[in-house]
Amino acid sequence: MVFAWDRTASPDQSGALADAVAQRDAAQDQVAVLTDRLEGLRSSLTEVRDQATDLEGRLSAAQAELVSMIGPALPDGKHFGALIAVGAAQEQPRLMIDIEQWYTDQAAFDAAEKDGVILDHPYYIRNENPRWRTIEIDPTAKVSLTVYPYGQIDDPQIVSLERFADLSLGWSEYWITMEHGRVVAIEQQYIS
Repeated sequence: MVFAWDRTASPDQSGALADAVAQRDAAQDQVAVLTDRLEGLRSSLTEVRDQATDLEGRLSAAQAELVSMIGPALPDGKHFGALIAVGAAQEQPRLMIDIEQWYTDQAAFDAAEKDGVILDHPYYIRNENPRWRTIEIDPTAKVSLTVYPYGQIDDPQIVSLERFADLSLGWSEYWITMEHGRVVAIEQQYIS
């Protein structure tokens, strides 16, 4: 038995075949467009990831710089240093201080001798770390001034934080009292 293929297709079959070929071509074109879009998205994703990595690095560097500027937290208690600036008008008042060490009497002479300094007065200030620290101030912090004309050693004048910031005292050495990470008192150190 022999089978023969009928090469004469009906018009319906020819149209269906043409439609199928057209649909296949359209699908291939759509796949090509989607493939191009996918490659574009992959490229964009890689670029965004690179940018995110770069931003994370820059953020880490900025945070490290900020920590180095602010300095490590000070424990509760009294600390001595040169007051650099007071931002009383900020939403959260802050001060900038260079923490130093204050020695008096024999301890002053001993510390100065260790540093190779000869003293002619019974106090000595040592600055082992010149990094400034930025610290929040309690808005109700008590400020005590002991240097003329704003006060005297035996009669300190108490002023508000705002008044203190307005005085522009050519910042000198102060004692700050820390409680819970904030300055609650500022006392000017009288130096003769």
